Amino acid sequence: MRWLLLFSLFSQVQSSVMKMISIYGIETESRNFVCSWVHPVEYYIERLKDFGFNGIRYPFAHQYVIENNWDRFDAGMYYANLFNMSVILDFHRVVNTHQTYSPLSDLSLEQFTQTWFNVLDRYQHYPNLLGHNIWNEFMGSYNNVGELRYYTEHVMNEIEKRYGDRFNHYVTGHSWSGNLSGCSMEHLPYKDRIFYSVHKYIFSLPPNTNSDTYDYEWDWDNSFAKLKDIPKEKVIIGEWSWMDNNEKDIKWAKRFIKYLKKNDIRNTSYFTIANTRDTGNTWFDNCLDVKYETILLLHKLWDDEMYLRKSFKSI
Repeated sequence: MRWLLLFSLFSQVQSSVMKMISIYGIETESRNFVCSWVHPVEYYIERLKDFGFNGIRYPFAHQYVIENNWDRFDAGMYYANLFNMSVILDFHRVVNTHQTYSPLSDLSLEQFTQTWFNVLDRYQHYPNLLGHNIWNEFMGSYNNVGELRYYTEHVMNEIEKRYGDRFNHYVTGHSWSGNLSGCSMEHLPYKDRIFYSVHKYIFSLPPNTNSDTYDYEWDWDNSFAKLKDIPKEKVIIGEWSWMDNNEKDIKWAKRFIKYLKKNDIRNTSYFTIANTRDTGNTWFDNCLDVKYETILLLHKLWDDEMYLRKSFKSI
């Protein structure tokens, strides 16, 4: 109870910083949100609000959309709005069993665009819906960035034609969205609503790389922080996390937080709640016990850990 009081106090402090978290599951074979077998999605959204998060990234799959069974997705959108949590929608997969190289590996450009229309037509009236993550992770490298730019610009232009200036556009990079070089869309007339989403994990390294000796700061500089054609203030971290039971991962997380703060990059989306094999989470896999140390480490990035400690002492 004391922890809930602590985070409830913090939730009253307003901030313009994006403090999001992915609640995955709709895009998988379960077709439901993670941990829904323990508590309904509204339970976790309310707790996340208490912990200081102010937004949710919802991944979905083309397969879920064409099956036309919206009940669970509708619930996620409804409760995010009820608890005043911003939302970014993320086209994560084509089929619900695995990720594919590119949306155009399995869909035509018209099918890809129409799927976005189906989703946005349904949820455009939600005032908390910020925008759309066009495609989660393009697996190709810089050498294939032309394909990424082609489908990204096409979808954004079609969405602009249909919805006007309603949405922000979140452009992801190449190499599993780990690098934004060559991905600038600053030539477009609505560039003020275009942002760039990069994914970073300790394991997202080039093949045959030794994580003990790898120069992470060099990678982060080249991936997103010192790109001349993408304004740094428009970069968000669309996915990141660390394994909290791994000392090396925790050191990486602290190093990454220090780097982000040094470069004044605070808008992030953590991945995820629980039940993942290779990423960290905010609940243990029983979906009952909260990982408070993980949440406190996130607050270091949000620059409110001193407020939290002071509040905690006063309770």
